Formats: sequence, C-alpha cells, structure tokens
Amino acid sequence: MFGIKRKMPETQYDKLVKEYDDLRSRIKEADSKNDTAFNPDDLVRGAYIGFTLDVVDEFRERGVELDFSVESIKLIDQHLNELHDSIATETPPEEAIINKAKGYGGYVGTVLLLHTSTYHWSSISRDLKDYASITITDGSRVWLVVQKVYKQLTNGPEDSIWFFANHILGKAKPVDLGRSGQS
Repeated sequence: MFGIKRKMPETQYDKLVKEYDDLRSRIKEADSKNDTAFNPDDLVRGAYIGFTLDVVDEFRERGVELDFSVESIKLIDQHLNELHDSIATETPPEEAIINKAKGYGGYVGTVLLLHTSTYHWSSISRDLKDYASITITDGSRVWLVVQKVYKQLTNGPEDSIWFFANHILGKAKPVDLGRSGQS
C-alpha cells in the first residue's frame, strides 16, 4: 500500500532454495576445478534438498501447503498410503517407486533434521542410486529414512513413516530455540 514494500519473513522453503542454490554453485565450481576435496555429504544434502523442494511444489499444486512441521509428516504418511494402494493395482517400474521414496524421504528427513540438533544427511556408499544408503545420522545411530519410505510405499501402513518419525524424534536431542531459561 502507498508504494511501500514490506519484506515478507523468509520461509523455510525460501531458506532451502537458497541453500540448494548455494550447494549447486559450490558443486559446479568444484567440478570446474576438478576439486576432489569437495565433501560428498554436501552432494547428498543438495540432492535431498532438491527432492524436498519438489515434494513441497507437488503438494502446492494440489492445494496443500507443507510447512516443515513434524505434524506435516502426517500428510506425507497419508499420501504414501494412497500411493501404496495405487502401486498395488498399477505396478509401476521399480525405478519410479525408488524415485518417489527419494522425494518423500527427502522431505521427511529434512523435517527431522530441522527439528533436531544432532542429525545430518549422510551417505554410506556415496552413490545416489543406492537409495537405501542415504541416511540421517548423529554419528552413532543411522536412520534409513528413504528406505523406510520405500517400505511404506511397497508394504503399506504397517511401515508408517509417521510412527518412524516419532520414534526418531523420541531419541533425538531437541533443538534449543533459546527458551532454556523459561519455565
């Protein structure tokens, strides 16, 4: 109004877009210099941020806003159950199921990472084609988030990602939001 532009607060989506763009340009720069010292986990993180953004965009196209809250994992869980039902009748190629697992696993993993202070993306094999080895870890525990999503897609609700996420969060150290002095 009156020509004054107010800066909108940066959303989690906006932050991820910036991080994704930054990682992509760092990877591109490292590739152009044949820099082998680039951290492979950054490549994994960049890929899964990209998968996460794709899932958020997919839900937006359907009129559903994923807000990166733990509760938003329930929406993913419900959608995975719907996809499981369609997979059971349509039998898509294995690669299509794996790609779905990467996308939804990326979103769930990102949400889990945002709500804990001890976990990070990692890859056991450093091979993005090996979906089962993309993990979140705190150095002592490894959680195969993408594999768990794959299991829900193929087995159904008995492998609920919502239950799995709550299990992880129950074991993870909560993020300190600066409220430690408050009762």
